[in-house]
Amino acid sequence: MDHKALIRNYQASLCPIKKEVQNLRILGSLGRLEMQKTSDMDIWIITSINTVEELAKLSNKELSIRKKLSKKLQLKNIHRHRASIFSKKEAEIYMNTFPVRVGNPYILKEQIELISKQNIDYTPIDGHSIFPDLIVSLEEFLEYFNNTINIPPQDNKWAHRIVKEIYYYSRCQRVDKDRIILEITKNYSKPKNILKLINSYLEKLKKTTNNYEVEKRRVLHKLMWTLEKVRWELVESHGNIKYFNLWRQGKQKKYGFFPREIGQLVLDATKLLVIPKSTKKLGTDLIKITRKQRVLSIEDFHNSLTRWIIDTSSPDKTLKNIMYSITFPRELAKQKVITRLAKHKATRFVKTEHAYYKLADNKCIVNYTDSNKISQIDIMDFGGKSISTSKLPIRQYVSLMASVHAHKTAKFGRLGDKTNFDNYFDYLLFRINNSKAPTEHQKLLINIVKKHSTLLLIQDPVMCHMDPGPRNLISDDNNNLRLIDWEHTSGCVKEWDLERIISQLPPKQALEFETLYLKLTKCNNLTRAITKTVMLTLFTANLDEKDKTLENQYNNYMNKAFNLLSDHPNPPKLLRTHIYTQGS
Repeated sequence: MDHKALIRNYQASLCPIKKEVQNLRILGSLGRLEMQKTSDMDIWIITSINTVEELAKLSNKELSIRKKLSKKLQLKNIHRHRASIFSKKEAEIYMNTFPVRVGNPYILKEQIELISKQNIDYTPIDGHSIFPDLIVSLEEFLEYFNNTINIPPQDNKWAHRIVKEIYYYSRCQRVDKDRIILEITKNYSKPKNILKLINSYLEKLKKTTNNYEVEKRRVLHKLMWTLEKVRWELVESHGNIKYFNLWRQGKQKKYGFFPREIGQLVLDATKLLVIPKSTKKLGTDLIKITRKQRVLSIEDFHNSLTRWIIDTSSPDKTLKNIMYSITFPRELAKQKVITRLAKHKATRFVKTEHAYYKLADNKCIVNYTDSNKISQIDIMDFGGKSISTSKLPIRQYVSLMASVHAHKTAKFGRLGDKTNFDNYFDYLLFRINNSKAPTEHQKLLINIVKKHSTLLLIQDPVMCHMDPGPRNLISDDNNNLRLIDWEHTSGCVKEWDLERIISQLPPKQALEFETLYLKLTKCNNLTRAITKTVMLTLFTANLDEKDKTLENQYNNYMNKAFNLLSDHPNPPKLLRTHIYTQGS
């Protein structure tokens, strides 16, 4: 076919998108001038636009150009998929992730640059440092070759690609298409010859390459493919909510990966790469987006996914692994699960969740693995939806909490943790001394706790969620009310959960919940007041972003607490002071 005619026609048609495009180039077989009539057309666009709405407009304009050319030049596959659209930073990460396929071919002039307003920084990778990528790339070429093994090697594009890359990286020769066909005809005319060539070369490479680096590279490939192809899915979804709903629930896709497949990638990446803070948000957003009732916009999900991929594939040198657990949806043996995973010190969160389910709901555990470095639990995903605070079924909520508190525990403290306590007095002192609260507040609390030690020493521990507010409440697909995120489950006094819920409900609902709950179970007002004061202190100290209004409410409350819990305790008056944390 006439490669130059196709390129000329395409370039002449680019006027509608030139304004938004900083860099446009042709990759793949056309970039190498090896394209056949049945080949597709790989287009790379670098742009500064970043919203799905703008990306969709640009993508649709570019795709329409190729559709018209397809009809004009009778090349049916050149519009088979959308252009890959990246920011400059994303493109540079992609090139460094794929030096064999994208980075080095750029240096070797095997890509055709049609718009070049923005330089792309790339340093060629060679020697032993390229071996992990070369191994993964050749293994992928081998898979494609095996899938098309009925096509004679002389005509098989994957046989061509295998020979081309092996010749270049073993002999430092970059051979053109005619030379490749000549070599295949002469030395590799049968599929078994191609298989022998690639398998022997892979064996040689693997002897001098750390397998851990190979597996890391494999995950990095998946990360960049996910950015590229899920972006195509989101662009396809723009203005087509029906398609988006089918995609996010795993029922239809055109290009990329379903959300639960992204969840599997999160699992693979966290085991081999750094775990940036953005992983926690992506995991939460993946759960939101897989629910029947969508509670996340396309734009928000795109931003969350993009941030995580950039952070994970090209981490800042100052970036540290997060020290808490992450949750995300995926599939395990064709079953929908919610996975909680943590590394190092944060494994205690996973161990606690496992201890809860083992004690209270063992049938929900699909899988559990634990080691010194990493812990993981997979729980049945009941689906469902979050519930707005205004529509909370308070009676059902109260019954649910009463059933949780019906489970007694032997000690105070986190379930599954080695650190536990015989009494509530010691437990509270431990929590206060290990909190981020200001020193003056710690001293105030310790004085209050010591003053009422007699009462605190006789409290009995029950199972408590420790954060059972509305944000951790869902209505499952069978309309049952369920609590989620049991990572902090502890033996504690039921007053802790009660006060935590009250602080996360508006005053009217808080009063309704309190009234109904106290009809079912007895609570000591002084224990409640002390618990409320400690709980609010720990909560306020742990806020990621300081809320001045909430902080002022809390400081005023502490002044009252000091007076009302000291010489002449008046817990009812303190309990009437409602601090609404709005579900935080």
